[in-house]
Amino acid sequence: MEVNDVVSVTLTRETRTVSQEGFGTILITGPNLNLNQRTAEYSTLAALALELTGGTAAPEYLAATAILSQSPRVGTFKVGYQRGQKVFTDNAGTYTAGSISAMVNGTAITQTYDTNKDTTLTALAAQIAAHAAVDTAVYSNVTHTITLTPNSGYLLAVSISTTAITGTMTMATSSVATEDLDDTLDAIRLYDDEWYGLVVTDRTQANVEDVAAWTEANGKVFGTATANADVINVAPASDTTSLPAVLKAAAYDRTFCMYDPLAATTYPEAAALGKVLPYHPGEYTLKFKTLTGVTRAVLSVTQSSNARGKNCLTYETVGGVNITTEGMVTSGENFDVVVFCDWLVARCQEAVYQVFVSQNKVPFDDTGIQSVRNVLEGPFNEGVRYKGLSETAFDDAGAQIGGYYFIIPKYADVSALDRAARSLTGVECVGFLAGAIHSASINIKIAI
Repeated sequence: MEVNDVVSVTLTRETRTVSQEGFGTILITGPNLNLNQRTAEYSTLAALALELTGGTAAPEYLAATAILSQSPRVGTFKVGYQRGQKVFTDNAGTYTAGSISAMVNGTAITQTYDTNKDTTLTALAAQIAAHAAVDTAVYSNVTHTITLTPNSGYLLAVSISTTAITGTMTMATSSVATEDLDDTLDAIRLYDDEWYGLVVTDRTQANVEDVAAWTEANGKVFGTATANADVINVAPASDTTSLPAVLKAAAYDRTFCMYDPLAATTYPEAAALGKVLPYHPGEYTLKFKTLTGVTRAVLSVTQSSNARGKNCLTYETVGGVNITTEGMVTSGENFDVVVFCDWLVARCQEAVYQVFVSQNKVPFDDTGIQSVRNVLEGPFNEGVRYKGLSETAFDDAGAQIGGYYFIIPKYADVSALDRAARSLTGVECVGFLAGAIHSASINIKIAI
């Protein structure tokens, strides 16, 4: 059972003209985490490099570098494991005596030299294949590899050592993803759901589209990037195939996409998440952000307009300052609005749930109903304090246009069926978003 099963909060955004759960934790997901677990948490790049196949060259490391390069920066981040094969690759060097050893999920496996290099590595592969976590381990003397495939339900943490051999052979470890990313993310949520922002190292468009769909259904936010030149060179009305065009057509509220000509090997979206998520929800907008370590794109006016017409962020120089030129998700909603609304729902759920679990009973009468109403004040006041919600204000006709208000039923107005079911319904919370100023029009008159 989850808190949502006890306290259900529904929020409707009306912004288009008509642990507490943490919102600062970013998860980087890829195949290179070399641990027998779905996620691990880090505060430094050095610690991460030690636990990645590929070390500092791994995509997860590059994404983490983008996150930690920002100021202010998150204190910690997480890396998730996309299940797949592990591959030992030798450098085609000589091996004439001694022993070679591997470590598989903490188990040491050693093979003494036997006849020649190929027979020795074939025998090592056979020993590895006998491990409970391994389905197959196959040596190829053509590609100079031992390929390890995990058994169903297992993850592989592996290493190999050639320090005890005679010869010039060395072996490197790499990873190959075989699991669909949506299956990976489902497994990660079961293992560890304490994260909010998502980055995946995969740039394959079909896979990114799957992740965007998964994110929409699972209450996270996802950043991605593309280097596809159609984003900037094809007008929005003519583009139906580029990543931002597809995501815009799907009207996803929880994914933002950036155009970056270097996106194949860099992670500007990780930098963007790393820049804003250290702040309290409501305090920031994703627009106008300068990202440390991200190279600006040099675009013509038309190219920039084409990208932004597909609700795609660009990182350009405007007025001599490198900035993110938009702050929206692919539906056109503002990223900060999505995050703030998620935060408000979570805080309200937690506040009301705390009332239920901290008392012997919350009576179903006007006093009990009022106790629910009272704890909702905390999240809404905090929302005002951090500028997610506006200050209380009224228009000239006396209608409220700022702040928030509650509509709370009296006990006498609750239906007998709801009272019998012990279900409080009819509670409405109305809040007015503070929004942000993203442009201004100034008229100047000069008189003598």
